Amino acid sequence: MSGGSSTLIAPAVWRNVRLPRPTLDSEALLLLVVAFLLVAVNGPFWSSLLGTRSFAEAGTWRFAASSFVALAALHFFCIGLFATRRLIRPLLSVLVVASVLTAYYMRHYGIVMDPGMMRNMLRTDWHEARELLNPAMFGYLLLSLLPVAAIWRVQLRVRP
Repeated sequence: MSGGSSTLIAPAVWRNVRLPRPTLDSEALLLLVVAFLLVAVNGPFWSSLLGTRSFAEAGTWRFAASSFVALAALHFFCIGLFATRRLIRPLLSVLVVASVLTAYYMRHYGIVMDPGMMRNMLRTDWHEARELLNPAMFGYLLLSLLPVAAIWRVQLRVRP
């Protein structure tokens, strides 16, 4: 048997393979995305919060865990107010992409996103914005598509 014939069989086999779609409640999906946002895109925040503490002390771990739980609860509550069954996927997708891009700018330019910075960002013109676009930013944008794809891959349980 030649090597070429096995390549013809493999695609036919893989076409019939269906990966199972995980089924979650909308609240579980929201909680997973909130945990992702807190862990993956808030590095500057965590380094500022825990930068002066010693990780050898148990108090630091308790402080980090309680801060994580409090922030997760706050995010879950605030996002959950708007996350209906029909809006949850688009809302979480926009939040993930915006958070990843915000994390990129915070890490690379050392800025803090506060209301003043948001006003500046919304009032900028195309010439200023074009200077900030670069391949690294597009790499972050491509990486944000992985969690967005996972958000849309999950099958949500329908409840009455």
